[in-house]
Amino acid sequence: MFALVLAAGRSRRFDGDKRKALLPCGRTLLTASLETAGKVFTQTGVVLRDLARLADPQRIALPMHEGQRGHPVIIGRRFWRQLLALEGDQGAKALIINNPALCDVMNCDDPGVLRDADTRSALAIACRQHLTAGRD
Repeated sequence: MFALVLAAGRSRRFDGDKRKALLPCGRTLLTASLETAGKVFTQTGVVLRDLARLADPQRIALPMHEGQRGHPVIIGRRFWRQLLALEGDQGAKALIINNPALCDVMNCDDPGVLRDADTRSALAIACRQHLTAGRD
């Protein structure tokens, strides 16, 4: 059993570095995530190997949980020019939808790959969901 803490994004839609965003408890998102994982798991490490093995300059690699695309997505150099031309809050979704034959999927049984908090309001919602889940 392991925990996966994803913290390599650029947080462009978050309006600042979301790893440094303060939670209601006063800790940063990254600190709280790592501390929580450290309390439960005896060994810690950074693991991107399985997804990184799929990385290819001509392809898109992404995790999937129960048929839903997750995060992070590794986008090959072939698509970088198209990425730069994207507008709005759709991210790379259009690239993935329009190029299914060029997508390599890593199926995983961790629903955590589906969580995404690109904005401060999304982080607040995730915090409330986490606190509510802890009561059950």
